[in-house]
Amino acid sequence: MDKKNGKNSFHNMKKTLVWLDLENCRVPRDLPKKNVYPRIKKTLREDGYGGKLKIKIVMLFEDCEVPEPLLKKMSLIRVTNYPRPSASESEERNDNQIVDDFIKLDITKWLHTKPKPHNVMIPSSNVDFSDIARKVKKKGHSFLMAYDDNRTDKNQKKESAAKLLKLAECDWTWRKSLGLPKYQLNQDLR
Repeated sequence: MDKKNGKNSFHNMKKTLVWLDLENCRVPRDLPKKNVYPRIKKTLREDGYGGKLKIKIVMLFEDCEVPEPLLKKMSLIRVTNYPRPSASESEERNDNQIVDDFIKLDITKWLHTKPKPHNVMIPSSNVDFSDIARKVKKKGHSFLMAYDDNRTDKNQKKESAAKLLKLAECDWTWRKSLGLPKYQLNQDLR
């Protein structure tokens, strides 16, 4: 909103759909969980995205608890009821990839419904969403990205993230999308 003359200055009023991989983009310790939704909404609005906001939290393990404050304004999707792998299984399974694959499939299914133009946002520390970003854009939607640069492998980030971020109409670090400073002394240790 333009405070000087009271006019709406949003350049984009499309609805924004967010697929949040909570295991890869954790809520920082210095942010109350109840503030995730309003902070993302505020960041979007400050950058000109004034449409409605819907956030889907995507979780893998059936025993992972999602704090109640997050569920007040966001929906929860359990990929499937995957049991937590044993230590020996962990080395063989890439659980992060399961959630990524689910997000890609869920977005693809959504695209097949031929929705009117939306903004599609994926907060993640993984950078392998280039194909789905291209599909989203090809169907007339905007692609937005929030990346957790503290959890992204630095070498992978330099190569793959640069390609992915070029596809994004707008991008933020995960902390910036939550309205937080880049670093702080008691930063969430991962």
